[in-house]
Amino acid sequence: MEGIEYKNLYNISLIMKNDPYDDDGFDSGTYKVDYEKCFYRILGNYFIIEVVSEKEIVGQIIEMKKIKSYKIWQ
Repeated sequence: MEGIEYKNLYNISLIMKNDPYDDDGFDSGTYKVDYEKCFYRILGNYFIIEVVSEKEIVGQIIEMKKIKSYKIWQ
């Protein structure tokens, strides 16, 4: 995108808990969400993902207690 430089774009896979208050995720189950060409940051108790496409940036804010595990790679 013109005027915005993103130096480190990543692929991110999140394993999300169906119930954020389930400590291990086994009782309520989990599901996987994948993101491509994105950057991320962690602010307080939130994991912020912004996906970059040719014309726009789409962001998502996820509470950390909903995430069981994650994988980040280029």
